[in-house]
Amino acid sequence: MPVILTHAEQNDGTIRQELGRSEYSYYFVLKAFRAVLESLGPVVRIEERVESGSDGHEHRFDPIDQAEAVHAICQRLGEPCVLLSFAPPHRTPTGVRAPTIPVFAWEFPNVPCESWEDEPRHDWRVVLREYGAAVTHSTLAAEAVRRAMGPAFPVAAIPAPVWDRFAVRDGAADDAPDLGERIVELGGKVLDENPRAVGDAIRGRAGVTLDLDLSSDGDAIDDEPPPARPLVLDGVVYTAVLNPIDGRKNWRDLVRAFCLALADHDDATLVLRLVGRTDLAHAQIGAELRLLRPFRCRVVATDGFLTDAQYLRLAHASTFAVNASRGEGQCLPLMEYMSAGKPAVAPCHTGMADYLDATNAFLVDSSLEPASWPQDTRHLYRTFWHRLNAASLLDAFRESYAVARRQPERYRAMARSATERLRRHCSEDVVREALRRFLADRLGGSRARDGRAAGADRACRGAVPRRSRTTTRRAPG
Repeated sequence: MPVILTHAEQNDGTIRQELGRSEYSYYFVLKAFRAVLESLGPVVRIEERVESGSDGHEHRFDPIDQAEAVHAICQRLGEPCVLLSFAPPHRTPTGVRAPTIPVFAWEFPNVPCESWEDEPRHDWRVVLREYGAAVTHSTLAAEAVRRAMGPAFPVAAIPAPVWDRFAVRDGAADDAPDLGERIVELGGKVLDENPRAVGDAIRGRAGVTLDLDLSSDGDAIDDEPPPARPLVLDGVVYTAVLNPIDGRKNWRDLVRAFCLALADHDDATLVLRLVGRTDLAHAQIGAELRLLRPFRCRVVATDGFLTDAQYLRLAHASTFAVNASRGEGQCLPLMEYMSAGKPAVAPCHTGMADYLDATNAFLVDSSLEPASWPQDTRHLYRTFWHRLNAASLLDAFRESYAVARRQPERYRAMARSATERLRRHCSEDVVREALRRFLADRLGGSRARDGRAAGADRACRGAVPRRSRTTTRRAPG
């Protein structure tokens, strides 16, 4: 196998400051792929860095120069190498001599086939023609690439391998849902409507803790967040991980449906794990909750960087994973929670359609509506995303709550189905074999870019998927 060069715009030293900004999630995708890549061959991480030289000046190490240098060494040694650029095509550099494959997520039925702002790479065909191959994370994205580039274009749908780290083993999925007290650690600011906390957890208005009292105005928030603090969760816990400023994530519909569907249940909790730039998110969520009162269920919103262990604990303390987005390239958090044996409440569309079904999720109906590509500064309607059916989302919350409370056998069956379906979808063994075959095909002396132009000039603007789920059936109860 070749020497594998990897690059993403963010790295271990920058990700804390860049959460929520453009393309930040590729850091986590690359992190998930590292073990698999290292099992396939030598891995060289290419990243921009600045170092102080002996001359007292700072020296910038350009990632492309690094890739070219390693490629030149491999050529002299007669060793193949490939650069995996974990970035969408419009952010993948062109003109690199090393064989390069963009690795990207995409949640729309068509890819950009036009340019704007004098940037040719906004037309993804420019980059895909140059490199002649691509890796996406979903069937939908792979079909969108073939629709633009022609049916023979080499593109693989390979998800991030997250199952092994979160997987339920040793029969844990056969346990009834844990509805007793579970203590998790949360960092940053915490909004807790109807708080039930212990010790110095979420109590009062000290530090950055935001103990939301909707009958009063104003909350003091310190500039520096405290370390993670314990928080008690109990009953039926729904957890959603999302960037609140990303309109695709649709947190308002999620909060509204939860509070309306489970308003009378004080043992139901929605945890919103917020990532990214959350300066205004707590105030916006608080204002939304004010409009929804009265309700007895609990809503917790938290930001702050969690360690891997803290994040894993939150996943295992949850009863259900929740997603109400308009589109997903693959949705790492949902894949992680389902790998941990947590059934989902989510719509079966875009990247999620590869692993959601009625045996492992309470499916939410949706329909297509016009949208623009997220990087299109013109905001022109060139594609589609999904509008959720509000009544269906309410029904999914009600049914899932009833299952967790009164149908433990059905919950156990859904938990087993979730972890087993995700094993087949995104375990390291499955991903390793798919990636090994794809790289071997591309680098085994056949870099012919057959199919790159066949059909590449066809109209791909406004393409609609052949099938769009507008109604769903749930497994019999």
